[in-house]
Amino acid sequence: EKYRPQVLITYDENGNYGHPDHIQANRIALAAADSTGIPDKLYYMTIPREAALEMFEAMKAQDPEFDFEPPDDFGTPMAEITAAVDVSGYTRRKAKALQAHGSQSDGAAFLSMPEPVQDMVFGTEFFIRHRNRVTTAPDHETDLFAGLR
Repeated sequence: EKYRPQVLITYDENGNYGHPDHIQANRIALAAADSTGIPDKLYYMTIPREAALEMFEAMKAQDPEFDFEPPDDFGTPMAEITAAVDVSGYTRRKAKALQAHGSQSDGAAFLSMPEPVQDMVFGTEFFIRHRNRVTTAPDHETDLFAGLR
């Protein structure tokens, strides 16, 4: 209520992949949005299913011992994604930020990938617009603040 954000980003109900902290973050974000009527737009961060499969293939190509097989429902079909934001200028910063947090050890495989593969993984952020009170927001966005004043 103090800051009144126009846009709120959280994880989906499953925390993207079942991570209990991410699931709780979703619950808290939705409860805050419901109790305050804030924000104008609420997004779930996601990974496109098609890009995830490409990423796992690239990881296998870089490291033949990489043996993670994603579940069939991993990620979100691209047709359901409403926003893709180019953040390619920040891939090094993102990787360093993840490396700085010990709790991100479950993402160690991503962080040990060569920089070109990290660029592919971290270069675009994808979202599903879950709530929207902005009538001028386009169906597919490259800016989460599109349509806001």
